[in-house]
Amino acid sequence: MRVALEVGKTYQTVNGGTVVIERDNGDDRFPFFGKIVGVDGLSDRLAYFTALGSYGTAAGPTGFDIHAEVAQAS
Repeated sequence: MRVALEVGKTYQTVNGGTVVIERDNGDDRFPFFGKIVGVDGLSDRLAYFTALGSYGTAAGPTGFDIHAEVAQAS
């Protein structure tokens, strides 16, 4: 599933972590930046994503790719 990313929203990664998209760098390949927090609640890594949520690597699909938007509590 591909997700069109937006700054300020929270997303879940394939491996169950979460990431808040902090900024759009304007880069053509990997414009979105955020910090991935693992399932254990610890900060995992800084990450860049494509506009559709692929993790910043050309190696193919990874567990760090974005899977879905996390619903915000109302």
